[in-house]
Amino acid sequence: MSDQSSRVFRKAALDRLSDPDQLDEAIRVVRPFDLVAVLALACLVAAGVVWLFLGQVKTLVPGDGIFAPADGAIVQVSAPAEGSLSALLVTTGQAVTAGMPLAQISQPELRLELAQAQAAVAELQARNATREAQIADRARSRDAGLAARRAALDEQIAATTRRVSVQADQLARDEALLARGLVVRRAVEDSRRQLDDARQALLDFKAALVALDGEALAAKQQDDRDRAALAEELRIQQERVTQLDLRAREFQVVLAPADGRVKELLARPGERVAPGVRIATLETGAAPVRLVAYVAPETGKRIAPGMAALVVPSTVRRAETGGLRARVLSVSSAPVSPQAMIAVLGNESLLPRFAPLGAPFEVVIELERDTDTGAPLWATGQGPTLEIDSGTLATAEITVRIDPPIALLMPAIKALLRGGGGS
Repeated sequence: MSDQSSRVFRKAALDRLSDPDQLDEAIRVVRPFDLVAVLALACLVAAGVVWLFLGQVKTLVPGDGIFAPADGAIVQVSAPAEGSLSALLVTTGQAVTAGMPLAQISQPELRLELAQAQAAVAELQARNATREAQIADRARSRDAGLAARRAALDEQIAATTRRVSVQADQLARDEALLARGLVVRRAVEDSRRQLDDARQALLDFKAALVALDGEALAAKQQDDRDRAALAEELRIQQERVTQLDLRAREFQVVLAPADGRVKELLARPGERVAPGVRIATLETGAAPVRLVAYVAPETGKRIAPGMAALVVPSTVRRAETGGLRARVLSVSSAPVSPQAMIAVLGNESLLPRFAPLGAPFEVVIELERDTDTGAPLWATGQGPTLEIDSGTLATAEITVRIDPPIALLMPAIKALLRGGGGS
């Protein structure tokens, strides 16, 4: 049966070749170009399949930031007192040390008050000198009077003492005569009364002398109180002068509160300032700079330290350089407050740009640097020599996830398969 079929098929083929109707058809030949196209298409398909499984699709979180020194901060320098800004002693970008003069403030009102206080001290000193002379004259006059009264009392005491002695002797004689009956008792009583009177007079004179000493002491104490009152009045006025002079000296010059660099000068000479008005901002901390970026609140929790980032400073074009390679150093655990942002940005007007959708998360990004030169590394491998100063704005893209393309297609494939199975 098989041999018969083979003969039939061969006969049909021979008949077909010998049929004159087939002589006008050309022989089809596969050209090399078509073969190359087929092979190229096959390679593309194979490459696509390989890319689906081995390729990388990055999930990026964008953010805007500003470069700031590592471990640095923005310090506001405010006017310590009311006055007129007479001079600025530094320029923007200048390095300063703590205690270095930054500006001078003219305070004519305080200077006038100080001059008036100094004049009051001089007037009080002259008045006190006059009053001191008066007190001294009064004391000399009083002391002379007291000395005369004391001398008189001393004489009276001496005379009365002699009188007491005489009266005592007279009483003794009268008592002896009375015992012998030579005098009457009345004479003895008179002698005794005279002796008592003399003794009482002596006590009175001595008491007057003690009172005189007390009067002298009281007068001296009053002089001391008067002098103390004068000295206290002068001391208070001199202390006021000292305080005003200290204020004039202290508030005349605005000093740098810390080491750093002048980031911005916010006032100009001749402007009127008041306590708390910002004159300048200082940037503390040392190089190298880090990028402090702010990301939307809904994406902040997707970022973790160590994640790769691409940073593009505002001073370069991404199309030309590709950006700088970087790594996430830290991320805030919660959205940051406007006050914390101002401490980094140094300018409240920048808040709308960095927090357009509410309180953002703060991400500190550290640039990758060449181990030999310390220069930042460009994503393209080559880039311009760039000196990044603090305060430079930049954009950042943080890679939070890397997936093969097939992983992104799997949800659609699964949904398609489920839909096909359902039908």
